[in-house]
Amino acid sequence: MIKWSKKAEAQLEKHYELMRLREYQDPDAVIDRIFEAIEHLVLNPKMGKELVGGLYKLTIKNPQYVVFYTAGKDIRITGIYHHSQNRPLL
Repeated sequence: MIKWSKKAEAQLEKHYELMRLREYQDPDAVIDRIFEAIEHLVLNPKMGKELVGGLYKLTIKNPQYVVFYTAGKDIRITGIYHHSQNRPLL
């Protein structure tokens, strides 16, 4: 099962709103692609790169986003960033 932190949910909503404000061609398709990539984690939770202490980084290409998550009993999405954003250091 995939669970989202409140922070990650808010980040995804912010990305969507920015795309709409900037009149991005199809923000719904971008969000669908992100969800599609994340759904693959259910079958292959370690497909991302392990960073530290069970934290993983999944890089999504086209559109370029980075998803941080933990993999245990459930997949927990902890953050989502556009590739050009500054991300917190671990």
